[in-house]
Amino acid sequence: SSGINAEYGGLLEVHFVTKTSTVTATAILSNAALVCGHCFLDESLCKKQEPRVVDLFLKHAKAEKGLAIQQNAAIALARLAQASIPLLERLRETRGLEVLHSRI
Repeated sequence: SSGINAEYGGLLEVHFVTKTSTVTATAILSNAALVCGHCFLDESLCKKQEPRVVDLFLKHAKAEKGLAIQQNAAIALARLAQASIPLLERLRETRGLEVLHSRI
């Protein structure tokens, strides 16, 4: 089964409680990051996010599991940072700008 069971900085996390392969789980996360990246084209939505949402996307941008998930998470991070000074500051604090430069 799957469900939405937590809110993380205004962004809903979807937790899958299924027996999926690593490839499938990576594809799911990659697609979720892609969708978020598209949603973050709306600056007003970006400004509603708490700075800790940067940590979530940064974790996946740093991952070594697949190029698509890294790029999609990095794109979402870049859009968040462009729209919100607090999110840009959090990205700087976590040395995420270096990750963005290596992924995009």
